[in-house]
Amino acid sequence: MAAVVERERMELRDLPVLDRQAAVAATDVASRRIIGYDVARAFAILAMIIDHCAQALGPTHPSGWGGKLLELIDGRASATFVVLAGVGVTLLNRRQTPAEIREVLFRRGAFLLAIGFVNQAIWAGDVLRLFGVTMMAAGFLVVLPGRALLAAAVTVVLTFPALWICFDYNANWDWNTYAYRGLWTPGGAVRNILYDGFRPVIPWAGLLILGMWIGRLDSTRASVRRGLLFWGVGLTAATETLSHVALRIWLAHPGNVSEDTIRAICETGSMPPMPVFVLTVVGTALTVIALALMASHRWPNARLTVGLIATGQMALTWYLFHIAVGALWVRKRGWHSFGSVTRGIIIGVIFFAVLVLLSTLWKRRLKFKYGPMEWVLRNVTK
Repeated sequence: MAAVVERERMELRDLPVLDRQAAVAATDVASRRIIGYDVARAFAILAMIIDHCAQALGPTHPSGWGGKLLELIDGRASATFVVLAGVGVTLLNRRQTPAEIREVLFRRGAFLLAIGFVNQAIWAGDVLRLFGVTMMAAGFLVVLPGRALLAAAVTVVLTFPALWICFDYNANWDWNTYAYRGLWTPGGAVRNILYDGFRPVIPWAGLLILGMWIGRLDSTRASVRRGLLFWGVGLTAATETLSHVALRIWLAHPGNVSEDTIRAICETGSMPPMPVFVLTVVGTALTVIALALMASHRWPNARLTVGLIATGQMALTWYLFHIAVGALWVRKRGWHSFGSVTRGIIIGVIFFAVLVLLSTLWKRRLKFKYGPMEWVLRNVTK
């Protein structure tokens, strides 16, 4: 046994981590799941369900407080989900070699990409295609040191404005109906996935790569959790303030730049996903992750924590379930764009509460280790 432990420590020293202390800590917690990430994933699912229910049941262009809330949520839930997917990439079995990890990620990525195309037919805002493409590429990034990972994330994010200058972002969109022309053609599908879809690989892959870097942090240390919270709150506040000030000043003195261009560059909306948007959603993701890590450390056995952990561990199942069942039911009943944002938010919260109860039953009472889709993912791609 001692020889095995020593070999695992040597393998961890060979992997790129932030420091030697983190490597030792990773060995000590190798057999334990970091439940704070599961809690954060549950919160991301909650926000995503609220957003989707409000979109499906409310008007196409909501106004009032509901519209403001959706603007606030827009992209942030998905961003947290994507960052946590990057954390999961790093937390893959440490006993695997980089070649083995690369093979697993490629298979999982291909599987998620295939499911994503099916999901796309139901819900235009699918994120699984993003996961699929990025995971296949992430297999080649796992061996990079931390600074190189951050540089890769920044490069991907800054590539988007360059593409935006060269290619018309609005060319395939009908913004009155949010319909994308040529989506199911080869060229349209590639362009939609990589550049101008709801969650394009460029720049969203930068968030997953950032998550890979976060996964190397030793989250068992209180200083790390406080640092994530500090940077998360600070980055969100600074970016939102900068966006507001820059927008007011530039609109007052536009020069030869159109208002639409100024808003696209300065506003924090998810479409187009400019760097200012990426910065603010990264801040939100760091804040959610930090608070989830803190809460799970402080109250690991509380009923609510246990329920959220179970829900977060079944995130893929519930993501697909709430779209497949929820969206199809709304269409069948003819409720799309018929209700109100408030009704959509209330239904979303109730729906999530039901999912927490079902997750607790599935994981704690029925003793299933994985959710249905998590089991399929592991067994199809192992």
